[in-house]
This record gives sequence, C-alpha cells and structure tokens, in this order.
Amino acid sequence: MSAWEPAPDVAALLANLTGKGDAKEHDAIRALQAHDPDGVPAALLRHYEQSGRAGPRSAAVFFATPYARWSDDAYRLGVRALGDRSKIVKFRAAELLAFSLRPNAVPALRAASEAETDAGTRSHFLAAIDAIEARNHNYFRDREHSGMVSWEIEEIPRGGMVRILFELTPDADGYPPVSAETLWASRLPDGTFEIENTPFYVRGVSFKDAVEAEIADEGPHRFRKLARTAGHTTVRVVLMDPAQMERLTITLEHLGATWESMQSAGLLALDVPPEATYTPIFEFLKSGFDEGTWDFEEAAIRHDV
Repeated sequence: MSAWEPAPDVAALLANLTGKGDAKEHDAIRALQAHDPDGVPAALLRHYEQSGRAGPRSAAVFFATPYARWSDDAYRLGVRALGDRSKIVKFRAAELLAFSLRPNAVPALRAASEAETDAGTRSHFLAAIDAIEARNHNYFRDREHSGMVSWEIEEIPRGGMVRILFELTPDADGYPPVSAETLWASRLPDGTFEIENTPFYVRGVSFKDAVEAEIADEGPHRFRKLARTAGHTTVRVVLMDPAQMERLTITLEHLGATWESMQSAGLLALDVPPEATYTPIFEFLKSGFDEGTWDFEEAAIRHDV
C-alpha cells in the first residue's frame, strides 16, 4: 500500500459515500470524523479523485463543504470539481466555494463560468462569486438578496473541537426564542474551554473567553461558569430592513468588527476584538437604531464605553 492510500477501514467507510443521501452515508461521515476529525477533507478529496461515477463525486464535495473555510483539501476539491463533467457535481463545487467565502476562489469561478456552456451551471458559478464578494454565503441561495432566503449550514471547525451547551431562560416577551444554545470550544491545558464562535443568544460570554463546563460522556458539555474573559465584546443586531445588510456588514468590517449571521432570523452576532475601538461601532449602531433600520443588544461588553 502506498503512503497516500487510506487505511482499509477508512476505504470501507468511503465506499458508503454513493450520493444517495441515505443513512449509510451520514453514518460513514460520523465514523470518519471520529476516526480522524481533521483528516476528513483529505479523505474526501481522495474519494473524489478515485471515483468514476458522479454520485460518489457529488457526495465527496457535499460532505467537504462544512470544512471549506479552513481546510485547503476541501478548497482544492471544490476548485477541481468546477471542471467535472456532471452538472450536479459542478453545482456542489459552486456551493462549497460559496460557503468557503475565500476570495482566491473567485478567479477559478470566473474562468469556469466563462468556459461553461450550460446557462444554469454558469448561474451557479456567478452566484458563488456574488456570495464570496458580499461575504455572505446565504447569497448563493438568496440570489435576489431579499433577506428572506437563508442557507443554514454548520461549519465543522478544525481540531476536533467540542460543543458547550448553555441553557437559556426566555423572558416575559419570549426572548430568547430558544431554551439553549451550543457553542464550539477548544480544550485548554488547565481544563477550561476557549469559546471559538460568537454567540447569538448567550449573554455575558464572548469569542475566546474561557469557560468551565461539566464533562458529558455523550453530547455537548454543559456550561458551568465563566473562567476568564479575553477582551472581546459581543453585540447582536436584528435587521428591520434586510436591504440594509450590505451597508451594515461593510461598515462594521471597516470599523474592525467581524460577524456571523442567522439570516432566517435577520440576526447578526458581532465580535469586536480587543484591538478595535468600540465607540465608532456603537455610534454607527445607535444611528441605525434611531433610523428604525435595526435594533441591537450589547450582550457582553469588554471595551470601555
């Protein structure tokens, strides 16, 4: 067996990726993730390269998509699949690259769109370019930028991270609209967990904060208490006018904030890193609030105000 060939058990799991979308496929992916969490994209790239049928190639691209923002193997798979002979595989390739939000995918997508003879496939390539340039993966599905169509896909992060469960109690107005939220976290040497994404509903916790948690044998660990803060401020924004999404996000990025979106709820979770100045961000958000364009909530303030 050459060095690049997968171990026999991995090969058997990959053989279940047929493009049928059945339980065997999803079970195989879960097993691959348990076997080598960060090695899944490389395995899927090999599966694509070794498959002579469109179904397995489509499955490889589909299951690589949640890794596309950090995995170069997933990204390479998307670029390579742009030239596939199957329309569905090319659609999956455009989908993967749209979710990746990687600007360096744009030249490959432009070249593929110029060479493509099928109008529908060409539209997928152009939609992926639009999503990347707007920094909003939802635009791959929401091609009119209506704000009414969302693409819910959960990114799989690097490093076999764990989930931390935060229980929530809705207030008299029913907010938040969920009873719990889970966040990705990395285990630190002292046994605490570093939060790796920005919460949509949890208050008092920000990106990169360290928390203590009750360890669960199965499922997410349960939040116990905040251990240390990392200087990041969390703000939530609810858009009243979806047409203002581009103005909002471009301005926030210019001011040094990053964001995650839950477009189905018109909700953005903003992370303001320690090196950013919070005052101009607050003033911008306050002006939009006064205009009736959006509402906002300061969920965890770590900056001087």
